[in-house]
Amino acid sequence: AASRSAVAVSAAVAGALAPGGALVGVAGAVVGGGLARFGVAPALVEGRFKAMQAKVAGMLRDAATAGDWTTVSSEAVKAVVDEYGLPPDYSTALLCQIYTKYLLEVMRLPDVKTAEMNDLAALRGILGMNEEATGNAHYDVAVEVYRELQWTGDDVLNDPESPEHRTISKLLFLSDRAFAGDGVGGSDEAYGYEVGRVRAVFQMSRGALDDRCSDIAAPFYERALAGTLEKLGSVDSGMLARARAKLGVADDAKARMHARCFGDEVDAALGNDAALSDADQARLDALADVLELEKSDAAEAIAAKTVPIYVDATNKAVQEGITADADAQKALGAELDRLRQALRLEDATAASVFKDAVAQTLRAPYAAATSALKLQNTPGALASLERLMDVRKGVDVVVASAPFLKDTGGSESFAESLQGGGKSLPLSLYKLAYTEKFNDVDSAELANLRETLAVSDQDATMIHETVLAPKLDIKLGEALRSDPVDVSGVTDWVAEVGCPESLVKDKFLRAYTDTLRSSDAIPTPERTQQLALLQDALGLADEDVYPARRDQYAPVYKKSALEAMGASGGGIVAAEYTEGLEKLRERLGLDAADAKAAFEGAAKQRLGPLVNDVVSAYEEAVLSPEQLAKKRGQDVGEDLGRDSAGGGTFGIETSTAAGSGAPEAVLSAMAAVLDFLEGNGLASQEIDGAWTYEVDAMGLVDEKMKVDLYKQCVIAELQVTDDSRITDGKKERYRRAAKAVPDVLGLDEADVKNAKSVVGTAIARKYCAGALQQKLTLDAADQQFVLDLSMRLEADLGDVAFAAKKDALLAKMGGGPADGPGGAERAAAVRDAAVAMGIDLSADLGLPESTLGKLFGAEATAAIDNGDADTVGDIADGYGLSGDAASKALSDLASRVVFDCVDNARAAIIMKEPIRACADLDKLLLYVDFADLDDGKLGEQAGNKKQELVELYASYCDSKGPEIEAKAAALKELMG
Repeated sequence: AASRSAVAVSAAVAGALAPGGALVGVAGAVVGGGLARFGVAPALVEGRFKAMQAKVAGMLRDAATAGDWTTVSSEAVKAVVDEYGLPPDYSTALLCQIYTKYLLEVMRLPDVKTAEMNDLAALRGILGMNEEATGNAHYDVAVEVYRELQWTGDDVLNDPESPEHRTISKLLFLSDRAFAGDGVGGSDEAYGYEVGRVRAVFQMSRGALDDRCSDIAAPFYERALAGTLEKLGSVDSGMLARARAKLGVADDAKARMHARCFGDEVDAALGNDAALSDADQARLDALADVLELEKSDAAEAIAAKTVPIYVDATNKAVQEGITADADAQKALGAELDRLRQALRLEDATAASVFKDAVAQTLRAPYAAATSALKLQNTPGALASLERLMDVRKGVDVVVASAPFLKDTGGSESFAESLQGGGKSLPLSLYKLAYTEKFNDVDSAELANLRETLAVSDQDATMIHETVLAPKLDIKLGEALRSDPVDVSGVTDWVAEVGCPESLVKDKFLRAYTDTLRSSDAIPTPERTQQLALLQDALGLADEDVYPARRDQYAPVYKKSALEAMGASGGGIVAAEYTEGLEKLRERLGLDAADAKAAFEGAAKQRLGPLVNDVVSAYEEAVLSPEQLAKKRGQDVGEDLGRDSAGGGTFGIETSTAAGSGAPEAVLSAMAAVLDFLEGNGLASQEIDGAWTYEVDAMGLVDEKMKVDLYKQCVIAELQVTDDSRITDGKKERYRRAAKAVPDVLGLDEADVKNAKSVVGTAIARKYCAGALQQKLTLDAADQQFVLDLSMRLEADLGDVAFAAKKDALLAKMGGGPADGPGGAERAAAVRDAAVAMGIDLSADLGLPESTLGKLFGAEATAAIDNGDADTVGDIADGYGLSGDAASKALSDLASRVVFDCVDNARAAIIMKEPIRACADLDKLLLYVDFADLDDGKLGEQAGNKKQELVELYASYCDSKGPEIEAKAAALKELMG
């Protein structure tokens, strides 16, 4: 059957084409002159226009009457347009007017109908309207609607229930669907432009447009969902997707409506009996598939409905039956399991709900107990705790009777229920209960209370100890005052109240320790017997009391060891004292290891003064009397035992060091340290000959001083080795002492190796420097000395001879500048020494070219001035200068001298000193042959005094005789 709207458009079109009808005029007036938009003059083609209009209208009327738009096709309409041959603008205007007229008729009613949407989509297709034409039609209708409503108040336009508001929303929705979702709409660009024009008429934002379209589409899609529920077996998700596309339902709206639809269906399935059958579940699964719900989302949606039902039932059952008799409690468990199965809840979900119910049941007595505790209402707190325990017992029965709770202990339920409130209140409640009832409380009851309050075993033990400790102190104190000591009453009481074993043992051990510490003296036999009886009475094993005995008697043993060490001058314990110390150890009950540790502690203490003697000897060896006096704050005077004139076989006087101490003093002091360690059995020799020391001086000497102290021992050992005044026995004693220093001081191998190398290098360089001062070279004996020193120190001394030579040359160069007085002699001495030592001043000594040039210049100048110019080449060779370098250096030197001579001669003439001027010219002729000068350069330098200088020198040469006249000619030629 034809839709009402189709009939309406048919009537409208047919009526307009009746005799006297003026569809063109009416439509043109309604839409603001549709033809005028195209710039057409209707009078020219009015006949064909009306004829074409009548034929198209007739086709549409027949289709509308038949109720089937498919009887008219876009091809048929196009054929009519081609038949009448109207210009494209005319035909487009006519078709657009037909669609506009129909859209205006649709807008007379404010509510949207599905048939209207279908008719508009069909009409656009039949008329072949493109996006532009459709957009123009909707825009013209929007302008007309706006014209009719422009004087309507905002309160009416903003009221969703008002016809005016619904009319605008309808036009917006139909426009939105025309370009976005009905299968005839165009591109996104067309949608944005054309729909934007329509909403711009009403000054509406895109968000407001979307909201209005969504409000209109929602009821249509709700009806589609309702139909889905009625025909669930024959509807699939694709059908709903097409409906959403046609209506423009957004994804977020789809999610909300699908969830609501599914939730309503769950409610319907649950019904009054609050149960889900297999058929219900199957229907819900099918619906979830059609609604495109994930299995997890569907399960959550079902749980959202079923869990509250189960929660309410569980809370009610727990509240009513938790304190009932045992039969009621068992029935409660069975009922909860039946309900769980009826609601298809997982065991874990049901268990979680049960725990929540238990938590609610616990809340009242627990809150009452904590409140009473804060108010120091002990009876009230205890009564609430008893109520709490009653609930606990009931829950345990329920847990045991409900199959789904078989893996959930009551203690777990209670512990989780009380989580989140912190540990303080549960601990305080447990302490209160234990304090009040520790004498008569049942151990199982205490265990249940601990579990109920989620108190750990560790915390419970701590509370037990806190409560029982002072009571145990009182009872133990009374027992210790009895004679003989009898603690049987204490042990009976401990067993009665369940006092923690750790607390009892700690208190008994403390009592023994306090008695032990009551005397610091060496225990008499009677005292030892008394302590043994006390230990036996308290039931303490030897390993229990030994730490206390060790702490008490190890210092006593250490003190006795110190006294034994002090009985001899060197600190070595004599044999008779060693026996006495062993007897003392047995009386004190110390094991050998702890006695040894105490003895080593005494040795460490006794070793301090001996090490201080070593340090003092070192300071006296390296510091001057003034430095030593400043360090020690006193004047030590001069060491008369020091032989300042003697020397060792190394050619180094004993006064090499700045200090005033004898060389062997530091070794003698170190030997005393070694004697002390070995004499007291604190040193042992390994199989490989190395020594290890139980006690050393690592922490007794400053880290910065250790290496320097060892260096001084090395020097001293070298000095005394070949000293005829020192006996062989002492030399061997000192050798052993020097060798032991690294181990005693805790030096590593790298420090030892470096120290020997530093000492050996310093000695060798000083020795070589002395030899070089005498003979400018080192002979085989000198080389052998260095080799012997290296072997004795077992150290690599490097090329100390070469280093000594460089030191000697640098010392010679320090006498003054090469261009100063005596510079030529100093330069010659340096060159001769370098040649004799085989040292290259540039490559080996690292002298820069500028320094070498100054040295060469000083010697070359002296040679030329003395008329010995032939030796300049040898001088250059001595400085290692190449031929080109020497030639350039000599040329530069001569050029400077020549120009200086010209300038000085000019100045002498000006000053009326002809003799000085001639002397300068004589010097010029000595150097000019070595200068590389351009022709005429000297004449330029002489300037306006050139001729005067030539004439003066010619007159000077004439007065000297014929043999000198050639010099005047040479000068004249040079001056040009």
